[in-house]
Amino acid sequence: MATSEDSPKTASPRVLALDALRGLALLGMALSDFVPKLLPAWMYHGQNAPPSNDTVVTIFGITWVDLVFPFFLFAMGAAIPLAIRARMDRGATSKDIAKWLLIRGALLAVFSLVDEHFRAGVFATTPDATANLATILGCALMFLMFARWPANPSTPEMNSSPAPGGGREGANSRRFQTTKILTWLGWMGAFLLLVSSHYADGNRGFANYRLDIILMVLANMALFGGAIWFLTQTKPLVRWAICASVFMIFLTKDLGGVGTTIWQYTPIQHLQKDHWPYLLNFDTWPYQRFVPIVYHFEYIKYLLIVIPGTICGDLYRERFTDNAETWEPWRSRAAGLIGVAMSAIATIGLFAREVVATTLVLFALSAISLRLLRKPGSALEQRIRKFAEYGTAFVVFGLLVEPLGGGIRKASPTASYFLLTTGLAFFALVGLSVLIDVAKRDRWIRTTTELGQNPILGYILTTNLVPAIFGLIAANEFAAKQTDNPWLQSIVAFIETLVVAYAAAWFTRRKVFLRT
Repeated sequence: MATSEDSPKTASPRVLALDALRGLALLGMALSDFVPKLLPAWMYHGQNAPPSNDTVVTIFGITWVDLVFPFFLFAMGAAIPLAIRARMDRGATSKDIAKWLLIRGALLAVFSLVDEHFRAGVFATTPDATANLATILGCALMFLMFARWPANPSTPEMNSSPAPGGGREGANSRRFQTTKILTWLGWMGAFLLLVSSHYADGNRGFANYRLDIILMVLANMALFGGAIWFLTQTKPLVRWAICASVFMIFLTKDLGGVGTTIWQYTPIQHLQKDHWPYLLNFDTWPYQRFVPIVYHFEYIKYLLIVIPGTICGDLYRERFTDNAETWEPWRSRAAGLIGVAMSAIATIGLFAREVVATTLVLFALSAISLRLLRKPGSALEQRIRKFAEYGTAFVVFGLLVEPLGGGIRKASPTASYFLLTTGLAFFALVGLSVLIDVAKRDRWIRTTTELGQNPILGYILTTNLVPAIFGLIAANEFAAKQTDNPWLQSIVAFIETLVVAYAAAWFTRRKVFLRT
Protein backbone atom coordinates (compact mmCIF):
# COMPACT_ATOMS: atom_id res chain seq x y z
CA MET A 1 0.00 0.00 0.00
CA ALA A 2 1.44 3.32 -1.07
CA THR A 3 0.81 5.13 2.19
CA SER A 4 2.81 6.41 5.10
CA GLU A 5 2.12 3.52 7.49
CA ASP A 6 5.67 2.45 8.17
CA SER A 7 7.17 5.31 10.11
CA PRO A 8 5.55 8.53 11.21
CA LYS A 9 8.93 10.25 11.21
CA THR A 10 9.57 9.84 7.50
CA ALA A 11 8.13 11.76 4.59
CA SER A 12 4.88 10.32 3.34
CA PRO A 13 5.19 8.25 0.18
CA ARG A 14 2.80 8.94 -2.64
CA VAL A 15 -0.72 7.57 -2.29
CA LEU A 16 -1.03 6.28 -5.81
CA ALA A 17 -4.81 5.84 -5.80
CA LEU A 18 -5.24 9.55 -4.98
CA ASP A 19 -2.69 10.48 -7.64
CA ALA A 20 -4.62 8.37 -10.14
CA LEU A 21 -7.93 10.02 -9.19
CA ARG A 22 -6.35 13.45 -9.62
CA GLY A 23 -4.81 12.35 -12.91
CA LEU A 24 -8.14 11.10 -14.23
CA ALA A 25 -9.71 14.45 -13.32
CA LEU A 26 -6.95 16.29 -15.21
CA LEU A 27 -7.39 14.03 -18.24
CA GLY A 28 -11.12 14.71 -18.21
CA MET A 29 -10.46 18.43 -17.85
CA ALA A 30 -8.09 18.40 -20.83
CA LEU A 31 -10.39 16.38 -23.09
CA SER A 32 -13.44 18.48 -22.22
CA ASP A 33 -11.47 21.66 -22.98
CA PHE A 34 -10.26 20.42 -26.36
CA VAL A 35 -13.35 18.74 -27.85
CA PRO A 36 -15.26 20.64 -30.57
CA LYS A 37 -18.76 22.03 -30.07
CA LEU A 38 -20.62 19.71 -32.45
CA LEU A 39 -20.61 16.46 -30.49
CA PRO A 40 -23.54 14.90 -28.59
CA ALA A 41 -24.69 16.74 -25.48
CA TRP A 42 -23.22 14.19 -23.07
CA MET A 43 -19.71 15.26 -24.14
CA TYR A 44 -20.13 18.61 -22.39
CA HIS A 45 -21.27 19.98 -19.05
CA GLY A 46 -24.87 19.01 -18.53
CA GLN A 47 -26.11 22.59 -18.79
CA ASN A 48 -23.96 23.54 -21.82
CA ALA A 49 -26.11 22.28 -24.67
CA PRO A 50 -24.51 22.13 -28.13
CA PRO A 51 -24.10 23.63 -30.66
CA SER A 52 -23.84 27.02 -28.90
CA ASN A 53 -22.70 25.51 -25.58
CA ASP A 54 -24.41 28.39 -23.75
CA THR A 55 -25.33 27.67 -20.15
CA VAL A 56 -29.00 26.75 -19.74
CA VAL A 57 -29.85 26.30 -16.05
CA THR A 58 -33.22 24.72 -16.85
CA ILE A 59 -31.41 21.62 -18.11
CA PHE A 60 -30.94 19.11 -15.30
CA GLY A 61 -28.66 16.11 -14.97
CA ILE A 62 -24.90 15.65 -15.03
CA THR A 63 -22.41 14.23 -17.49
CA TRP A 64 -18.93 12.78 -17.06
CA VAL A 65 -17.54 16.30 -17.57
CA ASP A 66 -19.39 17.44 -14.43
CA LEU A 67 -17.40 14.93 -12.35
CA VAL A 68 -14.00 16.34 -13.31
CA PHE A 69 -13.86 19.29 -10.91
CA PRO A 70 -15.40 17.62 -7.83
CA PHE A 71 -13.09 14.60 -8.22
CA PHE A 72 -10.10 16.96 -8.34
CA LEU A 73 -11.37 18.85 -5.28
CA PHE A 74 -11.94 15.59 -3.42
CA ALA A 75 -8.38 14.45 -4.15
CA MET A 76 -7.12 17.84 -3.02
CA GLY A 77 -9.00 17.51 0.27
CA ALA A 78 -7.70 13.98 0.81
CA ALA A 79 -4.12 15.19 0.27
CA ILE A 80 -4.40 17.91 2.94
CA PRO A 81 -3.97 15.63 6.01
CA LEU A 82 -1.14 13.77 4.30
CA ALA A 83 0.74 16.95 3.38
CA ILE A 84 0.32 18.68 6.75
CA ARG A 85 1.05 15.55 8.77
CA ALA A 86 4.23 14.99 6.79
CA ARG A 87 5.39 18.48 7.74
CA MET A 88 4.42 17.95 11.37
CA ASP A 89 6.34 14.66 11.40
CA ARG A 90 9.40 16.57 10.23
CA GLY A 91 9.05 18.97 13.16
CA ALA A 92 6.96 21.81 11.72
CA THR A 93 5.30 23.97 14.36
CA SER A 94 1.81 25.43 14.26
CA LYS A 95 3.35 28.72 13.12
CA ASP A 96 5.15 26.91 10.30
CA ILE A 97 1.93 25.24 9.16
CA ALA A 98 0.00 28.53 9.23
CA LYS A 99 2.73 30.22 7.19
CA TRP A 100 2.77 27.36 4.68
CA LEU A 101 -1.03 27.45 4.26
CA LEU A 102 -1.01 31.22 3.70
CA ILE A 103 1.83 31.03 1.18
CA ARG A 104 0.24 28.11 -0.65
CA GLY A 105 -3.11 29.89 -0.91
CA ALA A 106 -1.45 33.12 -2.04
CA LEU A 107 0.64 31.38 -4.70
CA LEU A 108 -2.41 29.56 -6.07
CA ALA A 109 -4.20 32.92 -6.27
CA VAL A 110 -1.22 34.37 -8.15
CA PHE A 111 -1.23 31.32 -10.42
CA SER A 112 -4.94 31.92 -11.11
CA LEU A 113 -4.23 35.48 -12.25
CA VAL A 114 -1.04 34.81 -14.21
CA ASP A 115 -2.36 31.70 -15.95
CA GLU A 116 -5.40 33.61 -17.22
CA HIS A 117 -3.35 36.61 -18.37
CA PHE A 118 -1.02 34.37 -20.40
CA ARG A 119 -3.64 32.60 -22.53
CA ALA A 120 -3.75 32.99 -26.29
CA GLY A 121 -7.51 33.51 -26.22
CA VAL A 122 -7.05 36.37 -23.73
CA PHE A 123 -4.27 38.00 -25.73
CA ALA A 124 -6.46 37.92 -28.86
CA THR A 125 -10.07 36.98 -29.58
CA THR A 126 -8.84 34.91 -32.52
CA PRO A 127 -5.33 33.83 -31.48
CA ASP A 128 -2.68 34.53 -34.12
CA ALA A 129 1.01 33.63 -34.17
CA THR A 130 1.90 36.57 -31.91
CA ALA A 131 -0.68 35.57 -29.29
CA ASN A 132 0.43 31.94 -29.39
CA LEU A 133 4.10 32.86 -29.06
CA ALA A 134 3.31 35.18 -26.13
CA THR A 135 1.44 32.30 -24.49
CA ILE A 136 4.39 29.94 -24.97
CA LEU A 137 6.69 32.56 -23.45
CA GLY A 138 4.26 32.99 -20.55
CA CYS A 139 4.24 29.23 -19.96
CA ALA A 140 8.05 29.16 -19.88
CA LEU A 141 8.01 31.93 -17.28
CA MET A 142 5.36 30.15 -15.19
CA PHE A 143 7.50 27.02 -15.36
CA LEU A 144 10.41 28.95 -13.85
CA MET A 145 8.11 30.54 -11.25
CA PHE A 146 6.74 27.30 -9.87
CA ALA A 147 9.35 24.65 -10.75
CA ARG A 148 10.72 22.42 -8.01
CA TRP A 149 13.88 20.90 -9.40
CA PRO A 150 15.02 17.34 -8.63
CA ALA A 151 17.08 16.87 -5.51
CA ASN A 152 20.80 16.39 -6.05
CA PRO A 153 21.64 12.75 -5.20
CA SER A 154 25.04 13.85 -3.86
CA THR A 155 23.64 15.91 -0.99
CA PRO A 156 25.21 15.17 2.42
CA GLU A 157 21.93 13.75 3.68
CA MET A 158 21.96 11.09 0.97
CA ASN A 159 25.67 10.40 0.92
CA SER A 160 27.46 10.39 4.25
CA SER A 161 30.98 10.64 2.80
CA PRO A 162 31.35 14.00 1.06
CA ALA A 163 34.54 14.81 -0.76
CA PRO A 164 37.32 16.52 1.22
CA GLY A 165 37.14 20.26 1.32
CA GLY A 166 33.35 20.41 1.19
CA GLY A 167 33.21 20.06 -2.59
CA ARG A 168 29.74 18.56 -2.59
CA GLU A 169 28.43 21.16 -0.18
CA GLY A 170 29.78 23.85 -2.47
CA ALA A 171 28.21 22.23 -5.53
CA ASN A 172 24.88 21.93 -3.74
CA SER A 173 25.08 25.57 -2.66
CA ARG A 174 25.72 26.66 -6.25
CA ARG A 175 22.86 24.48 -7.43
CA PHE A 176 20.55 26.05 -4.86
CA GLN A 177 21.59 29.55 -5.89
CA THR A 178 21.04 28.69 -9.56
CA THR A 179 17.50 27.47 -8.96
CA LYS A 180 16.73 30.56 -6.89
CA ILE A 181 17.98 32.79 -9.70
CA LEU A 182 15.84 30.91 -12.21
CA THR A 183 12.81 31.30 -9.98
CA TRP A 184 13.31 35.05 -9.61
CA LEU A 185 13.91 35.41 -13.34
CA GLY A 186 10.56 33.69 -13.88
CA TRP A 187 8.77 36.08 -11.52
CA MET A 188 10.39 39.18 -12.96
CA GLY A 189 9.84 38.06 -16.54
CA ALA A 190 6.19 37.25 -15.83
CA PHE A 191 5.68 40.68 -14.28
CA LEU A 192 7.22 42.45 -17.27
CA LEU A 193 5.22 40.40 -19.78
CA LEU A 194 2.00 40.99 -17.86
CA VAL A 195 2.30 44.77 -17.50
CA SER A 196 3.48 45.29 -21.09
CA SER A 197 0.90 43.12 -22.88
CA HIS A 198 -2.14 44.34 -24.77
CA TYR A 199 -5.26 42.20 -24.40
CA ALA A 200 -8.29 41.43 -26.50
CA ASP A 201 -10.57 43.47 -24.19
CA GLY A 202 -8.65 46.63 -25.07
CA ASN A 203 -6.92 47.04 -21.70
CA ARG A 204 -3.19 46.88 -21.24
CA GLY A 205 -1.57 45.16 -18.29
CA PHE A 206 -3.11 43.55 -15.24
CA ALA A 207 -6.85 43.45 -14.63
CA ASN A 208 -8.44 41.72 -11.62
CA TYR A 209 -11.30 40.32 -13.70
CA ARG A 210 -8.84 38.19 -15.68
CA LEU A 211 -8.60 35.21 -13.37
CA ASP A 212 -9.02 31.49 -13.70
CA ILE A 213 -12.04 30.75 -11.52
CA ILE A 214 -11.06 27.10 -11.02
CA LEU A 215 -7.64 28.04 -9.69
CA MET A 216 -9.09 30.77 -7.47
CA VAL A 217 -11.45 28.20 -5.95
CA LEU A 218 -8.44 25.93 -5.37
CA ALA A 219 -6.59 28.79 -3.66
CA ASN A 220 -9.49 29.27 -1.23
CA MET A 221 -9.78 25.53 -0.66
CA ALA A 222 -6.06 25.18 0.03
CA LEU A 223 -6.21 27.92 2.65
CA PHE A 224 -9.57 27.33 4.32
CA GLY A 225 -9.65 23.55 3.85
CA GLY A 226 -6.13 23.22 5.23
CA ALA A 227 -6.84 25.52 8.18
CA ILE A 228 -10.07 23.70 9.05
CA TRP A 229 -8.35 20.32 9.00
CA PHE A 230 -5.40 21.55 11.06
CA LEU A 231 -7.67 23.04 13.73
CA THR A 232 -9.95 19.97 13.87
CA GLN A 233 -7.50 17.17 13.11
CA THR A 234 -8.43 15.35 16.32
CA LYS A 235 -12.07 16.50 16.25
CA PRO A 236 -13.71 15.14 13.10
CA LEU A 237 -17.19 15.83 14.49
CA VAL A 238 -16.36 19.53 14.60
CA ARG A 239 -15.25 19.26 10.97
CA TRP A 240 -18.56 17.65 10.03
CA ALA A 241 -20.35 20.45 11.90
CA ILE A 242 -18.48 23.04 9.84
CA CYS A 243 -19.42 21.15 6.69
CA ALA A 244 -23.07 21.11 7.79
CA SER A 245 -22.92 24.86 8.50
CA VAL A 246 -21.59 25.57 5.00
CA PHE A 247 -24.38 23.40 3.63
CA MET A 248 -27.01 25.39 5.55
CA ILE A 249 -25.56 28.69 4.32
CA PHE A 250 -25.68 27.34 0.77
CA LEU A 251 -29.31 26.24 1.13
CA THR A 252 -30.46 29.55 2.66
CA LYS A 253 -28.36 31.98 0.61
CA ASP A 254 -31.42 33.34 -1.23
CA LEU A 255 -33.82 33.39 1.74
CA GLY A 256 -32.50 36.38 3.68
CA GLY A 257 -31.09 36.33 7.20
CA VAL A 258 -27.68 35.16 8.36
CA GLY A 259 -27.11 32.77 5.47
CA THR A 260 -27.62 35.51 2.89
CA THR A 261 -25.40 37.95 4.80
CA ILE A 262 -22.53 35.47 5.00
CA TRP A 263 -22.95 34.44 1.36
CA GLN A 264 -22.85 38.02 0.10
CA TYR A 265 -20.03 39.25 2.34
CA THR A 266 -16.80 40.40 0.72
CA PRO A 267 -13.99 42.51 2.23
CA ILE A 268 -14.33 44.95 -0.68
CA GLN A 269 -17.71 46.07 0.66
CA HIS A 270 -15.87 47.99 3.39
CA LEU A 271 -14.54 50.26 0.63
CA GLN A 272 -18.04 51.31 -0.41
CA LYS A 273 -20.17 54.19 0.87
CA ASP A 274 -22.94 52.13 2.43
CA HIS A 275 -20.55 50.11 4.61
CA TRP A 276 -18.31 50.98 7.53
CA PRO A 277 -15.48 51.93 7.56
CA TYR A 278 -15.71 54.03 4.42
CA LEU A 279 -12.37 54.85 2.84
CA LEU A 280 -13.19 55.32 -0.84
CA ASN A 281 -15.79 54.33 -3.40
CA PHE A 282 -14.12 51.24 -4.77
CA ASP A 283 -16.57 50.89 -7.66
CA THR A 284 -15.60 54.28 -9.10
CA TRP A 285 -11.92 54.21 -8.09
CA PRO A 286 -9.93 54.42 -11.36
CA TYR A 287 -7.36 51.87 -10.16
CA GLN A 288 -9.76 49.25 -8.85
CA ARG A 289 -8.93 46.82 -11.65
CA PHE A 290 -5.45 46.42 -10.12
CA VAL A 291 -6.85 45.02 -6.85
CA PRO A 292 -7.33 41.24 -7.11
CA ILE A 293 -10.58 39.87 -5.68
CA VAL A 294 -9.51 36.57 -4.15
CA TYR A 295 -12.37 35.79 -1.76
CA HIS A 296 -16.08 35.22 -2.06
CA PHE A 297 -18.26 32.69 -0.26
CA GLU A 298 -19.20 31.46 -3.72
CA TYR A 299 -15.77 29.77 -3.61
CA ILE A 300 -16.16 28.50 -0.05
CA LYS A 301 -19.16 26.32 -0.93
CA TYR A 302 -16.75 23.77 -2.38
CA LEU A 303 -15.74 22.90 1.17
CA LEU A 304 -18.77 20.61 0.86
CA ILE A 305 -16.48 18.37 -1.23
CA VAL A 306 -13.08 19.21 0.26
CA ILE A 307 -14.02 18.54 3.90
CA PRO A 308 -15.27 14.99 3.18
CA GLY A 309 -12.05 14.64 1.19
CA THR A 310 -10.06 15.40 4.36
CA ILE A 311 -11.98 12.62 6.12
CA CYS A 312 -10.79 10.33 3.34
CA GLY A 313 -7.24 11.58 3.89
CA ASP A 314 -7.55 10.78 7.60
CA LEU A 315 -8.26 7.17 6.68
CA TYR A 316 -4.84 6.94 5.06
CA ARG A 317 -3.25 8.04 8.34
CA GLU A 318 -5.48 5.95 10.60
CA ARG A 319 -3.74 3.08 12.38
CA PHE A 320 -5.92 0.12 11.47
CA THR A 321 -5.13 -3.24 13.05
CA ASP A 322 -3.39 -5.04 10.21
CA ASN A 323 -4.71 -8.60 10.31
CA ALA A 324 -4.55 -11.24 7.60
CA GLU A 325 -6.47 -10.61 4.39
CA THR A 326 -9.94 -12.16 4.35
CA TRP A 327 -11.34 -11.29 0.91
CA GLU A 328 -11.26 -13.68 -1.99
CA PRO A 329 -9.83 -11.96 -5.10
CA TRP A 330 -13.16 -12.01 -6.93
CA ARG A 331 -14.87 -10.09 -4.12
CA SER A 332 -12.51 -7.14 -4.16
CA ARG A 333 -12.41 -7.04 -7.95
CA ALA A 334 -16.18 -7.09 -8.19
CA ALA A 335 -16.39 -4.25 -5.68
CA GLY A 336 -13.79 -2.33 -7.68
CA LEU A 337 -15.82 -2.72 -10.87
CA ILE A 338 -18.91 -1.47 -9.03
CA GLY A 339 -16.94 1.53 -7.78
CA VAL A 340 -16.08 2.48 -11.36
CA ALA A 341 -19.56 1.69 -12.71
CA MET A 342 -21.29 3.94 -10.17
CA SER A 343 -20.11 7.11 -11.91
CA ALA A 344 -21.07 5.85 -15.37
CA ILE A 345 -24.56 4.78 -14.27
CA ALA A 346 -25.18 7.99 -12.32
CA THR A 347 -24.23 10.29 -15.19
CA ILE A 348 -26.05 8.33 -17.90
CA GLY A 349 -29.21 7.83 -15.88
CA LEU A 350 -29.50 11.30 -14.38
CA PHE A 351 -28.71 13.07 -17.66
CA ALA A 352 -31.45 11.00 -19.30
CA ARG A 353 -33.66 12.08 -16.34
CA GLU A 354 -34.42 8.49 -15.38
CA VAL A 355 -34.10 9.55 -11.77
CA VAL A 356 -36.12 6.80 -10.04
CA ALA A 357 -34.55 3.95 -12.02
CA THR A 358 -31.06 5.37 -11.55
CA THR A 359 -31.65 5.77 -7.82
CA LEU A 360 -32.78 2.17 -7.45
CA VAL A 361 -29.81 0.84 -9.40
CA LEU A 362 -27.29 2.91 -7.45
CA PHE A 363 -28.85 1.94 -4.13
CA ALA A 364 -28.68 -1.72 -5.13
CA LEU A 365 -25.05 -1.48 -6.28
CA SER A 366 -24.07 0.29 -3.06
CA ALA A 367 -25.65 -2.50 -1.02
CA ILE A 368 -23.92 -5.16 -3.12
CA SER A 369 -20.59 -3.37 -2.70
CA LEU A 370 -20.96 -3.30 1.09
CA ARG A 371 -21.90 -6.98 1.03
CA LEU A 372 -18.84 -7.86 -1.03
CA LEU A 373 -16.56 -5.88 1.27
CA ARG A 374 -17.88 -7.32 4.55
CA LYS A 375 -15.56 -8.58 7.29
CA PRO A 376 -12.35 -6.85 6.19
CA GLY A 377 -9.14 -8.20 7.67
CA SER A 378 -6.06 -6.25 6.61
CA ALA A 379 -5.61 -2.51 7.04
CA LEU A 380 -6.03 -2.08 3.29
CA GLU A 381 -9.31 -3.98 3.30
CA GLN A 382 -10.60 -1.98 6.26
CA ARG A 383 -9.74 1.27 4.47
CA ILE A 384 -11.49 0.23 1.26
CA ARG A 385 -14.52 -0.83 3.28
CA LYS A 386 -14.62 2.65 4.86
CA PHE A 387 -14.46 4.26 1.41
CA ALA A 388 -17.48 2.21 0.36
CA GLU A 389 -19.40 3.10 3.53
CA TYR A 390 -18.83 6.83 3.08
CA GLY A 391 -19.56 6.55 -0.61
CA THR A 392 -22.86 4.81 0.08
CA ALA A 393 -23.92 7.45 2.60
CA PHE A 394 -23.20 10.36 0.25
CA VAL A 395 -24.80 8.67 -2.75
CA VAL A 396 -27.96 7.95 -0.77
CA PHE A 397 -28.21 11.49 0.59
CA GLY A 398 -27.38 12.99 -2.79
CA LEU A 399 -30.11 11.05 -4.56
CA LEU A 400 -32.69 11.71 -1.85
CA VAL A 401 -32.26 15.49 -2.19
CA GLU A 402 -32.04 15.35 -6.00
CA PRO A 403 -35.38 17.19 -6.49
CA LEU A 404 -34.13 20.28 -4.59
CA GLY A 405 -33.65 23.15 -7.03
CA GLY A 406 -35.42 21.27 -9.80
CA GLY A 407 -32.84 18.51 -10.13
CA ILE A 408 -29.12 17.89 -10.03
CA ARG A 409 -26.94 20.26 -12.04
CA LYS A 410 -23.43 21.73 -11.96
CA ALA A 411 -24.09 25.18 -13.43
CA SER A 412 -25.64 27.01 -10.49
CA PRO A 413 -25.09 23.80 -8.54
CA THR A 414 -27.80 22.20 -6.46
CA ALA A 415 -27.43 20.41 -3.14
CA SER A 416 -27.47 16.96 -4.71
CA TYR A 417 -24.50 17.86 -6.91
CA PHE A 418 -22.14 18.26 -3.95
CA LEU A 419 -23.39 15.19 -2.10
CA LEU A 420 -23.61 12.80 -5.03
CA THR A 421 -20.27 13.71 -6.62
CA THR A 422 -18.58 13.27 -3.24
CA GLY A 423 -20.08 9.80 -2.95
CA LEU A 424 -19.01 8.92 -6.48
CA ALA A 425 -15.47 10.11 -5.67
CA PHE A 426 -15.35 7.72 -2.70
CA PHE A 427 -16.51 4.86 -4.94
CA ALA A 428 -14.00 5.82 -7.64
CA LEU A 429 -11.33 5.54 -4.96
CA VAL A 430 -12.61 2.05 -4.15
CA GLY A 431 -12.07 1.06 -7.77
CA LEU A 432 -8.63 2.65 -8.00
CA SER A 433 -7.52 1.18 -4.66
CA VAL A 434 -8.50 -2.28 -5.82
CA LEU A 435 -6.71 -1.83 -9.14
CA ILE A 436 -3.51 -0.36 -7.68
CA ASP A 437 -3.20 -1.77 -4.16
CA VAL A 438 -5.03 -5.10 -4.36
CA ALA A 439 -4.58 -6.25 -7.95
CA LYS A 440 -1.16 -4.52 -8.23
CA ARG A 441 -1.97 -3.22 -11.71
CA ASP A 442 -0.68 0.30 -11.17
CA ARG A 443 1.39 0.08 -14.37
CA TRP A 444 -1.87 0.03 -16.36
CA ILE A 445 -2.46 3.67 -15.48
CA ARG A 446 1.10 4.77 -14.75
CA THR A 447 0.95 7.80 -17.05
CA THR A 448 -2.33 8.95 -15.51
CA THR A 449 -0.87 8.57 -12.01
CA GLU A 450 2.24 10.55 -12.96
CA LEU A 451 0.04 13.29 -14.44
CA GLY A 452 -1.81 13.39 -11.11
CA GLN A 453 1.49 13.88 -9.28
CA ASN A 454 2.21 17.04 -11.31
CA PRO A 455 -1.18 18.82 -11.40
CA ILE A 456 0.08 22.41 -11.79
CA LEU A 457 2.10 21.42 -14.86
CA GLY A 458 -0.85 19.43 -16.21
CA TYR A 459 -3.09 22.46 -15.80
CA ILE A 460 -0.70 24.83 -17.61
CA LEU A 461 -0.35 22.33 -20.44
CA THR A 462 -4.12 22.02 -20.75
CA THR A 463 -5.16 25.64 -20.57
CA ASN A 464 -2.20 27.41 -22.16
CA LEU A 465 0.75 25.58 -23.68
CA VAL A 466 -0.74 22.73 -25.74
CA PRO A 467 -3.50 24.91 -27.31
CA ALA A 468 -0.87 27.53 -28.18
CA ILE A 469 1.47 24.99 -29.79
CA PHE A 470 -1.35 23.37 -31.77
CA GLY A 471 -2.51 26.83 -32.77
CA LEU A 472 0.99 27.77 -33.90
CA ILE A 473 1.27 24.72 -36.17
CA ALA A 474 -2.26 25.39 -37.48
CA ALA A 475 -3.61 22.07 -36.17
CA ASN A 476 -6.50 23.83 -34.42
CA GLU A 477 -7.26 25.83 -37.57
CA PHE A 478 -7.34 22.63 -39.61
CA ALA A 479 -9.65 20.96 -37.08
CA ALA A 480 -11.98 23.96 -36.96
CA LYS A 481 -12.50 23.77 -40.72
CA GLN A 482 -13.82 20.20 -40.49
CA THR A 483 -17.32 21.41 -39.66
CA ASP A 484 -18.94 18.46 -41.38
CA ASN A 485 -16.83 15.95 -39.49
CA PRO A 486 -16.71 16.72 -35.76
CA TRP A 487 -15.22 13.31 -35.02
CA LEU A 488 -12.11 14.30 -36.98
CA GLN A 489 -11.90 17.36 -34.75
CA SER A 490 -12.24 14.99 -31.82
CA ILE A 491 -9.16 13.07 -32.98
CA VAL A 492 -7.16 16.29 -32.75
CA ALA A 493 -8.62 16.89 -29.26
CA PHE A 494 -7.66 13.35 -28.24
CA ILE A 495 -4.09 13.88 -29.49
CA GLU A 496 -3.87 17.13 -27.50
CA THR A 497 -5.02 15.27 -24.39
CA LEU A 498 -2.35 12.60 -24.91
CA VAL A 499 0.29 15.32 -25.28
CA VAL A 500 -0.79 16.79 -21.94
CA ALA A 501 -0.62 13.40 -20.21
CA TYR A 502 2.70 12.23 -21.60
CA ALA A 503 4.43 15.62 -21.28
CA ALA A 504 3.49 15.89 -17.60
CA ALA A 505 4.49 12.26 -17.02
CA TRP A 506 7.86 12.89 -18.70
CA PHE A 507 8.69 15.66 -16.25
CA THR A 508 7.36 13.66 -13.30
CA ARG A 509 9.70 10.77 -14.10
CA ARG A 510 12.60 13.21 -14.09
CA LYS A 511 11.50 14.57 -10.70
CA VAL A 512 10.70 18.04 -12.04
CA PHE A 513 7.47 19.27 -10.46
CA LEU A 514 5.54 22.50 -10.53
CA ARG A 515 4.40 23.39 -7.03
CA THR A 516 2.71 26.32 -5.32
